[in-house]
Amino acid sequence: MRHLFTTFALLLLSISSTNAWSQTGEEINKKCALCHGVWSQGIIGGLYPRLAGLNKEYLVKAITDYKTGVRQDNSMNIIGGILSMGDQDIEKISQYLSGIDLSEKAPLQIPALAGNISKGKKLYRSDCKTCHGKKGEGKPKKDSPSLAGQYSGYLAKQITDFRNKVRHHDNDEDDETFDDFSPTQFQDMLAFISTLDD
Repeated sequence: MRHLFTTFALLLLSISSTNAWSQTGEEINKKCALCHGVWSQGIIGGLYPRLAGLNKEYLVKAITDYKTGVRQDNSMNIIGGILSMGDQDIEKISQYLSGIDLSEKAPLQIPALAGNISKGKKLYRSDCKTCHGKKGEGKPKKDSPSLAGQYSGYLAKQITDFRNKVRHHDNDEDDETFDDFSPTQFQDMLAFISTLDD
C-alpha cells in the first residue's frame, strides 16, 4: 500500500512539474508573441517566421545562436530578451513552442507561390531533402527546421542571407549550397515548398 501511495505521489509531482514547465514556457512566450503572434504563427509576408510546431532541437539551437551572436537581430535581443535567458529558459520556451498545434489554435494557409513546381521539387529533393525531410518536416537529429508551412517571404530572405554570407547555412562558413542557384531556380524551389502544407 505504501508503495502504491509513493508511486501515486511521484506521478502527481511529475504532472505538477510538467505543468509548471509548460506555464513557464507560456510566460516566456508573451515577449515572443509581440512579433511572432499569440500562437507563434508568425506574420504573413515572412517578416517574422512561424515558430509554432518547429522541432524543439532546432528552436534550442536557433535561440542559442541569437544569444551567442552567431545570428543577429536587435528585436530578438531588445523585445525577446534573448540575452537574459538561461539554458533552462531556452529549453522551456523551445518545448512550449514545439508543442503548439496550429491546426487547433490558428490554422495557417501558406499562399501558393508562382513558379515551376516540378522543377522546384527536383531541386529540393537534390539539395534540401537530406536535412529538411522529404516533405519539409525537418529533422531533429540534424537540428534542421521544418520548411513546410513556413512563409515563403521568410525563406526567401534566409536564402538571400545565406548567399550573401550574412548568415551561414548550417553554421558552415564554407557552405556553397545556394551559390549556383539562378533566381528562377530559387523561385521554383520556393514555389514547391509553398505546396508542402497543402
